[in-house]
Amino acid sequence: MLTMTVASAVPAAAVEAPIYVEVDNPIAKEAGDYTITFHNVGTLIAGGDWIDIMFPFGTDVTGWSLVMLTTGPTEHTATNLCLIGFIDTIAPDTLRIWPGCNITKCMWVQIVVENITNPTSCDHHLEVGTSTHTPVDSELYTIYCARIELKGGVNPNTGLAMMNLISLPCYPADTSIESILADLFLLKTLTAVSSKPFSFSVWYWDNDSDTWLKYVSDSSFTDLETIEPGKAYWIKPSRDINFYVHGYPYPSGQGPPVKSCYARSWNMVGFVCTEPKSTSVYLYYTMLPPAYTNSAVSSILGWNANTQSYVNLGWPYTAALLQPGAGYWMAFVDNACIIPPSDCDC
Repeated sequence: MLTMTVASAVPAAAVEAPIYVEVDNPIAKEAGDYTITFHNVGTLIAGGDWIDIMFPFGTDVTGWSLVMLTTGPTEHTATNLCLIGFIDTIAPDTLRIWPGCNITKCMWVQIVVENITNPTSCDHHLEVGTSTHTPVDSELYTIYCARIELKGGVNPNTGLAMMNLISLPCYPADTSIESILADLFLLKTLTAVSSKPFSFSVWYWDNDSDTWLKYVSDSSFTDLETIEPGKAYWIKPSRDINFYVHGYPYPSGQGPPVKSCYARSWNMVGFVCTEPKSTSVYLYYTMLPPAYTNSAVSSILGWNANTQSYVNLGWPYTAALLQPGAGYWMAFVDNACIIPPSDCDC
């Protein structure tokens, strides 16, 4: 399991300096193993202190068990690495962790918990307290982590590189390609001197410049710098790999999500929702000046990475589901903007 080692979600507030937390919450919320990563960048967590991770009400942690833990530096070299002591379930929806020694500034700690049977939504409450069980730092914020599976290598039937059409189902704090694809960059670094080094390329068709923008990891042949919500991208990795996207679903109660605009042509369109939506629901607020109409889109093509073939979604004659993490080719009859529905959060 790969996880990002650079936090992209920032807590709303902090007492001294933030403790970043990432929770690997796969997009389908399926059963399996989950990774929790702490990034301590300022507040000392002493050996007698405790950390509680409180999940949404009703989450059942029965049967959870600690599998793996690692520590290491982030921004600076850490000189006081430590191991997590034991984990104690103190409530049906809470995990309590006792550090075995001090967790110092600029250190990350990863914990993998297995046997998750009913993962719920994305709200997590982190609470750090002293040995007297008095909370000294309490944050409530949302982190969303989407797992996107990529098929890699060469298609044995065609001899061509395996292709994946993906998009971001949430809004990351950092849209740089190095941040979004941090897992791929990490594998590239780890395998650089191996007999089979990992490489990948990312492609986006830009209607404004009428050209392909690309990032090719093993060459200087690159002019693509970001991966943004609302856009879809081709990714061609040299082997199968999963990567995790960290970001926020659009905050509920703050109006409709940000619109994404497209040209009169075929466009690589990203699906910005954390749950599947029918085409009719997602395209309901497509703005074709001066009015809203879902007839602005005349055709939709998806991509099946397993068969390496397009899937005609049949728009506007069917209500096919658009899937989080997937990208689409959509044909627009004129310049138009898609405003995703306001219930696209998790």
